[in-house]
Amino acid sequence: YEIMPSLVGSEMCIRDSSYPGVLTGSPITDMKITLLIGRAHLKHTEGGDFRQATYRAVRHGLLQAKSVLLEPWYDFRLEVPQSQVGRAISDMQRLCAEFEPPQTEGENAVITGFAPVSEMQGYTLEVASYTRGLGSLICMPKGYLPCHNAEEVIEHIGYDAERDLENTGDSVFCSHGSGLVVPWREAASHMHLESGWKPENCLLYTSPSPRD
Repeated sequence: YEIMPSLVGSEMCIRDSSYPGVLTGSPITDMKITLLIGRAHLKHTEGGDFRQATYRAVRHGLLQAKSVLLEPWYDFRLEVPQSQVGRAISDMQRLCAEFEPPQTEGENAVITGFAPVSEMQGYTLEVASYTRGLGSLICMPKGYLPCHNAEEVIEHIGYDAERDLENTGDSVFCSHGSGLVVPWREAASHMHLESGWKPENCLLYTSPSPRD
């Protein structure tokens, strides 16, 4: 991928910046950026161009990549009376949880697994209610995993990456001494350098809410 900033300026820009994803505008997580090649012009390149080129190049890459929306998940341990295990399994399926078969501990059944945080909200009160205080639910943060209803979330947020002018992936080239804005889809045909890097599969991850 062609990037034209100075090495020092671009590295500082990358480290100090948070880049929004292209699915919902949410922060990018676990992304590695490598500067492969670049070139400046003695006459037309100015200091601010380096930082701006880095922002646009990263955004350009995001628009070309296949992104995956992430969401926070819980590890959970659900303990209920044996008489309520059917209800508990039904609830876990409804809450899009992934879980192991129930294990017997005395007069209770224990179900362990993991589920989206968004679906588990308020379920502790449900457990207390249908078990009449005899059940318990313990949840611990598991981390970020692919969103269980990504299409629904993306549609609800309605983010349009190509209309986000503050985070544009369009490029600016010099033409006859002045700046020429080139849409990101057409930028490759205007580039002066070829990196030789052509990834077959590239996944980028975004989370619908910032990490704590």
